[in-house]
Amino acid sequence: MTNMDALILHAVKTRGRSHGLAIARELEEIKAKMISVGALYKAIRRLERDGMLLGEWEDDDGAHQGGRRRYYEITGAGEKALNEQRAELRRIGRVLRVGKDFA
Repeated sequence: MTNMDALILHAVKTRGRSHGLAIARELEEIKAKMISVGALYKAIRRLERDGMLLGEWEDDDGAHQGGRRRYYEITGAGEKALNEQRAELRRIGRVLRVGKDFA
C-alpha cells in the first residue's frame, strides 16, 4: 500500500461516504499541498479494484444540476489494510525514535 492509498482510505474513513472532489480536498488539508487529480483517481480505481473501497454512482440533484457523482466507502478489507499500515508506521516510528537498525 502506498502512502497515497493510506491517506485516501483514512480520508474516506474519517469523512464517511465521499465523492472524489471531497477526498481531494481532505488530502489537500492533510498534506497541505495540491494533489494531482489524475494520481488521485488512479489510486481510487486501484483501491476499488482491490476491494478496499466500494464506489457507487449516484444522481446529484444539487450543485451539479442533475449530474452524476461516484461516491466511495471504505470496506472491511480497506479498514484492515489501513490498520495494518498504521501499525507498520508505528513500528517504524519506534525504530526511528530509538535509533535502531531495521535488521
